[in-house]
Formats: sequence, C-alpha cells, structure tokens
Amino acid sequence: MSEWTPESWRAFNARQQPAWPDPGEMERVLKELSQRPPLIFAGEARHLQKQLAAVSRG
Repeated sequence: MSEWTPESWRAFNARQQPAWPDPGEMERVLKELSQRPPLIFAGEARHLQKQLAAVSRG
C-alpha cells in the first residue's frame, strides 16, 4: 500500500455514486475544504491511538 496523500484517494474507483447534477461542484468543494484547517491534528490522532492501545491491553 502506498503512502496516503490528499490526492491519493482519486486513484480509487468511486462505486455506488449517485448521479451528481453539477460535477464541477465537487471540485469547488474540494478546493474550499483544502483551504480550511484540519478537523483533527496529527498529534491528536497519535494520542488517540496510544489511548486505544492502552485500553486494548486492559
């Protein structure tokens, strides 16, 4: 598996997609989202992984 990048998801075929009335809207939304801050930060994700690992150990 190759490393994830913000564009790597485009390499996968979209299955079970509805018929979008405006195909260009997706590009506009992606551009807007790329200019926004992340929903979570990498450090928060790492902290959660450590907490989940601790829980799994009991």
